[in-house]
Amino acid sequence: MDLKHNVKAIITNTSDRIIFSGYRPAHNINGYFTTGLHKYIETDTIGTGESSVGYIAFITPELYISISEGEIIGFYEGSKKIGFAKIIEVYK
Repeated sequence: MDLKHNVKAIITNTSDRIIFSGYRPAHNINGYFTTGLHKYIETDTIGTGESSVGYIAFITPELYISISEGEIIGFYEGSKKIGFAKIIEVYK
């Protein structure tokens, strides 16, 4: 799936395992959960407690227009929070 990047963010992994570029967790955008494809810059993985700058492409891009720079969005696997993304650029 080739999606357009909607945001650039500092992505932080708070889980107990490594996450890989290409990861597709659910993101909580204003109470609505939508899948987003992660692409990390200068690395293919983010270890536990680590962060990387990367891009997120949402499968429902109409939601990202409500996102602002500086906003923090949690991402999840089911009900388990895996990490968060601090938005540094929004591409409209």
